[in-house]
Amino acid sequence: MRGVGALRGDAGFTLVDTIVGTVVGSILMVALVSVFLTGYTSLRVSQETLQGDADVQLTLTYLQVDVHGSSRDPNLLTVTNGGNTLKLSSPDPSSAGRLLTITYTYASAGSPAVGTLSRTVTDSTGATIRTGVVAHNLAGGLTGVFSATPCTPAPGAGCTSVSAALSFNVKGFTLTRTVLAAPQLAYP
Repeated sequence: MRGVGALRGDAGFTLVDTIVGTVVGSILMVALVSVFLTGYTSLRVSQETLQGDADVQLTLTYLQVDVHGSSRDPNLLTVTNGGNTLKLSSPDPSSAGRLLTITYTYASAGSPAVGTLSRTVTDSTGATIRTGVVAHNLAGGLTGVFSATPCTPAPGAGCTSVSAALSFNVKGFTLTRTVLAAPQLAYP
């Protein structure tokens, strides 16, 4: 028969051993989960920042190319809607002598979503050829986004200089960019 002392020699874990192991394991798991969440958050912030920067670059590129390629006739370039709509006339590459109308509209309310800048291209009959949103992260409530200033580079030659002041929301920061461009083409 075995005595009380014989039980102490049996292999096994005591309650204290089990509790200490559980606490140490829990601390390690919390540390691993924390590292994972930090990495995930960092990746998400980087992706959002890159998307915001791409939005800014795309918008500025579209505006500059469209303004430079439009007619410098002041009658073919208008700013309306409190400075939130810019309308340009540009030659249609698919048909000689025909003009396309390119319209940029900043949405300060309604549809599309507030803080977006849409670009619509229509032909001379008014039929929509292409439409799309070129900026999604603009600050809401902007007024006077576009302005047009008449200029005369040479006696008798008409032109209009276009300015666009856009405020982008990128990761909680407001990034303001201004584009100043003048139409280069003397047609129609």
